[in-house]
Amino acid sequence: MVRLAENPRGAVTVGAVATLARLGYALAPGLVRWTADAFIRAYLRRAAPAPVTDGNLFHPQARRDGVTGGWRSPRQRGAATAALAAAGLLGGILLLGGRGARRDRWRA
Repeated sequence: MVRLAENPRGAVTVGAVATLARLGYALAPGLVRWTADAFIRAYLRRAAPAPVTDGNLFHPQARRDGVTGGWRSPRQRGAATAALAAAGLLGGILLLGGRGARRDRWRA
C-alpha cells in the first residue's frame, strides 16, 4: 500500500489468482472470457437465493467483520489457484504450439 501511495498507478494486480488471470487474458482473451462466463453461470445456478433486505442502507450491518462474499474457503482458493495455473500453462502450450504450426505452413 505504501509503495502504491508513493508511486501511484492506474491499475494494480493483487494476488496470484489475479496475476494468472491477467496473464491468461493477455494470451487468450476469448478463452478466458468463455471460461469466466461458464464458471459464473454455473456458480449462480447453484447458489442459494439471497434474502430480500434493505442491506445496510438504513442500519449498519450486524456482523462487522468486513465483506467476504462467503463463497470460498482457503481450500477452495488453493484449488482455484491450481486450476488457473493449469489453464494458463495449457493456454501457453497451445499458443506456442500454434505459432510453430503457422510458421511451417507459410514456409511451404
